[in-house]
Amino acid sequence: MAELDNNSPALPFVRAGGNEINLDRAFTRYDVYVNDEFVGHKKLLKQAESIDDVGNFLHRENFKGFTTEYDENHLHYKIYVDNDSTARAIRGQLTNYLSRQ
Repeated sequence: MAELDNNSPALPFVRAGGNEINLDRAFTRYDVYVNDEFVGHKKLLKQAESIDDVGNFLHRENFKGFTTEYDENHLHYKIYVDNDSTARAIRGQLTNYLSRQ
């Protein structure tokens, strides 16, 4: 395991077997927006979770006609929808989805 300096923002975690993971990644939180309106936070708490889970959730809820993009530098996940009523419905579903984390 590499040595850390005192200025390191991320702490390593060593699992059984010697594999090192980064705790900073384990607790990543994205700000989620629909048409540039903040909806909530998506927390990535497990190694298998991904920010793409948000878009996958919307597809499972039968939403169509939206696009997504994410900004790794600022931890923003943005969903764009042309239809205002669909945007409102997505905001409602995401508010529930993100509050259950």
